[in-house]
Amino acid sequence: PFDPSISSSFEVAWVGETDFHIEYGSGNVNGKFGVDTVTLADDYTVENQKFAVVHSTDGLGDVYNKAKFDGILGLAFPNISTMGYGAKTFIANLKDQAG
Repeated sequence: PFDPSISSSFEVAWVGETDFHIEYGSGNVNGKFGVDTVTLADDYTVENQKFAVVHSTDGLGDVYNKAKFDGILGLAFPNISTMGYGAKTFIANLKDQAG
């Protein structure tokens, strides 16, 4: 799992709304928004990617405890993103930053 304390480039998100609460069909999660350099599969890197750092998955119960994953790569359209503020997905930022 992602640990902000060991990242040299992680920052808590922009001024304003930093906490989040998301209700999935399987349960609730909450945490804080952050910004960092994100690399996927050692090949694709996006700088200043905004994302949610989950602090509590208590609402997911056994679903989270039994699953084998480190996180979720959100692919929501910017206009329905929980982050708001025009936050782009990793894929949209990858396209923009690749030129």
